[in-house]
Amino acid sequence: SMATLLATIAGLDGPVGFIGCGRLGYALAYVLARAGVPVFLGSRDGGAKAKACAQRLGGGARGGSYAHVVEACTVLYVCLANPGQSDPVCAFLDQHRSGLSRKIIMDPTNPYSYARLAPPPPHDS
Repeated sequence: SMATLLATIAGLDGPVGFIGCGRLGYALAYVLARAGVPVFLGSRDGGAKAKACAQRLGGGARGGSYAHVVEACTVLYVCLANPGQSDPVCAFLDQHRSGLSRKIIMDPTNPYSYARLAPPPPHDS
């Protein structure tokens, strides 16, 4: 539940980090920021988009590069899209491997396309 998540986060040092501040990253950061949780957004452009998003969030939200977020945060939401054949999540993890030890990393993304209206067919368990 949200209450459990907030209680867990409240016991950690530093802000909750968001790698990527598109629709998903911004929406999650918005919910946590409105609940009083410090957030730190990161963007691939060195932090320009993240700083603009943080300013819109207000409440002490910060924005910066992916490296700055990794350095400052214990909890990281990796909110990167999966465009076509590339896997930006794996690329991010490889690039920042040395800074990710002892971090809590969550990937809330999925490959489901919004253009697809029907759910995938059921599978045998």
